[in-house]
Amino acid sequence: MFNSRCLLLTYGIRNRGLMGLGARISVDMGVTWFPPIVIHQLGDKAFDVGYPSTIRTDGHGNLLTAYYTNHEPLMGKTASRYRVLVKEWNIFDWMGEESKKAVLKED
Repeated sequence: MFNSRCLLLTYGIRNRGLMGLGARISVDMGVTWFPPIVIHQLGDKAFDVGYPSTIRTDGHGNLLTAYYTNHEPLMGKTASRYRVLVKEWNIFDWMGEESKKAVLKED
């Protein structure tokens, strides 16, 4: 069971050389935050990304993030088109053991 004081923030990273999706986690209702993580990079041709919205899909750390961008390298020949995409990911893939314990700690 997840700590009921956990918050997840996902955001668009709009820095030349690092365009993508970022995330941060708090286990104390936003008083302190774990270091930022980059969950997806869009490459050098992207210049617009944002408004990610994330939902938890189960109790095992699986998440689904919807976002928009003007360039997604994984789309091949149609990479440079505006679109809304989704990314499936697991928060625990980005955490060390101590962070996992804090997130899973019972209240």
